[in-house]
Amino acid sequence: MARAGFIHSALLIMLPIALACTPAEEPVAIAGLPAAPPEAVGLSGERLAAIEGVVQAHLDAGRLAGAVVAVARQGQLAFLESYGVMDLERGDPMRPDAIFRICSMTKPVTAVAAMQLVDRGLIALDDPVSKYIPAFADVQVYNGGSVSAVQVRPPARPVTIRDLLMHTGGLTYGMFDPHPVDSLYAQANLFDWGSTLEAFADRVAGLPLRFDPGTQWNYGVGLDVMGRVIEVASGQPFDRYLQERIFDPLGMTETGFVFPAGSEARIPTLYVPGEGGALAPMPAPVCGSYGPDQRLLAGGGGLVSTVADYLRFAQMLLKAGELDGQRVLTAASAAAIMQNQLSPDLVPLRGLEAVLGPLGQPGLGHGYGGGVLVDAAATPIADAPGVYRWLGYAYTFFWIDPTEELIGMVWAQYVPFIPPATSIEKEVEAVIYGALTAPR
Repeated sequence: MARAGFIHSALLIMLPIALACTPAEEPVAIAGLPAAPPEAVGLSGERLAAIEGVVQAHLDAGRLAGAVVAVARQGQLAFLESYGVMDLERGDPMRPDAIFRICSMTKPVTAVAAMQLVDRGLIALDDPVSKYIPAFADVQVYNGGSVSAVQVRPPARPVTIRDLLMHTGGLTYGMFDPHPVDSLYAQANLFDWGSTLEAFADRVAGLPLRFDPGTQWNYGVGLDVMGRVIEVASGQPFDRYLQERIFDPLGMTETGFVFPAGSEARIPTLYVPGEGGALAPMPAPVCGSYGPDQRLLAGGGGLVSTVADYLRFAQMLLKAGELDGQRVLTAASAAAIMQNQLSPDLVPLRGLEAVLGPLGQPGLGHGYGGGVLVDAAATPIADAPGVYRWLGYAYTFFWIDPTEELIGMVWAQYVPFIPPATSIEKEVEAVIYGALTAPR
C-alpha cells in the first residue's frame, strides 16, 4: 500500500509536548487545529484505525487513487491520515497537505460571505436579486414547450437572496436533468472561465426559471450568482472580499480560486473512469481553470483548499461564527446557515438521487449553502438531526455535527460522484461514529 502517514506519526510524537504545555503556552497546531489523542476527546483510536481498511478497499478496487480523512472533536484534531497516491503514474504518496479542487464545498464559504453582508446591513435575505443585478428584473419562468420553442411567463414573485442561498429560485445547472431549461443552460455554456461574474449573472438572468421562486428545490447556480451580488453590495471583487473577510481572519492561507505558485507537487490528479473502468486522468479542468488568467470566480464551486484550511472554516461555523478570537459572523447568522430553512413540503430533498447521491439523501433538508439532516430515522448515515453537510463534485465530503462537536472530512479527486464510489463517505462516517466513547 502506498500511503503517507507521516502527519499521523508526527501527531503521536508531538502530542506529549502539546499536552505538557502550560495554559499560557500555544498548543501545537497540526492541520489547522490543535492536536489531541482521540481518547482525550471521547474517541477510540483503536476503532478509528478501521478507517484504513475502508479506504484501502476502495483503493484496491480501483475506484480511487488516494484520499485524506480527518476527524476533529471539541475543537481539536483527533485523526488525520492520508492513503494511496497523488498520481498513479508517478506513485507519489498522497499528502495530508494536498491542495484539492473542492468544487461545491465553495458554497458554504459563499453563504458565509452573504450572511456577513446581512450582518452588516448591506443586503437583506428577502431583497430581490434584481436590486443588485438589474437583469433579474426581466427574468421569466418556463411555461411549457420544447427546447427549440420554449414558452415563458412572468414569475409569481421575484428571485430573492434567500432563494440563491437555498436553491429555491428556479435556477439549475444544465447537467443533471433532461428538463428543457437544463438543456438551455447546457447550450448557453455559462461557465466560461475567461468571462466575468457580471457577464455570467446577466446570462443566467436571460434564461428561464424552471419554476416560480420558492415553490421547489432544485440544485443550481444560485451561489454562483450570489458571488456577483457580493461584488455589487460590497464594492469589492469577489475573490478579494473572501480573502479579506474570511480567509485572512481565519488563517486559511491556501484557499482561493487559483492554485498557489509552486504548489504543483501538492495537487492530486483528478481521475475519471477510463477504458475498462480503470482510472484515467480528467482530460479537462472541472469547476475552474485555477490559473492566473481565470476571470470567472464561481461562488458555487470554484475554490481550491486544503484539509487544514477547511477544518478552520468548519470549526468557525461550529463555534457560532468565531475562531481563535476572530469573529467573522454573528452567532445568529452562523446558526441560520446550519439550520434547515426549507418548508416541510420541500423536505427531504427530492430528485436527482441516482445522479447526485448524497444530495438525494433521505431526511435531508437545506440551510444556506449546504444540507441539514432533519430526520435521522430516514437516513442510513449515523447522523443526528442538525448535522450540516455538503460535498464537492470532484469528490470532497465534509460534515459538522453540532451535538457531538464533531467535524469529519473525506477528500479525494474523482468524478463522477456516484455509487459505489460515493459509499466511502458513509462507510468512513459509520466508523467515526462507532468510535465515539463519550457521546454528548
